[in-house]
Amino acid sequence: MPLWNEITDLKIGIDASANFINQPIAYKKKIVVYGSSIVQGASASRPGMNYPSILTRKTGYEFINLGLSGSAKIEIELAEMIKDIQGVDLFILDCVPNSSPEEIKSRTIPFVKLLRKHHLKTPILMVESLIRPMSKFDLTLTKI
Repeated sequence: MPLWNEITDLKIGIDASANFINQPIAYKKKIVVYGSSIVQGASASRPGMNYPSILTRKTGYEFINLGLSGSAKIEIELAEMIKDIQGVDLFILDCVPNSSPEEIKSRTIPFVKLLRKHHLKTPILMVESLIRPMSKFDLTLTKI
């Protein structure tokens, strides 16, 4: 569905003789990506061009896109939600763009500890930005 556009009416036409057949999941791995609008695909030209969708097509892995535009600030409530996803092979946390340095310092350890409690051996990849987006305008942020 199109990003940033409200859908007010949707019709899907199928042939009267068509069948829906349940197929086995063909993905080799399940990867959960929690992040900002970058993950969601806010600036992508179309929905399938966000990076989790591209990686799904290129790798054959199932990337579950939990991109939250304007959010993804390492909220413990999100850890509570994603801890219950079964069969995860990798968690990717891409939360730096919307989080303040204080939020990163205070929220990251409790978030990771909660995930680790429920997924003892599942790798957790934390994506960081080398340059904080606002540091081009606020030079005090370059020292963080």
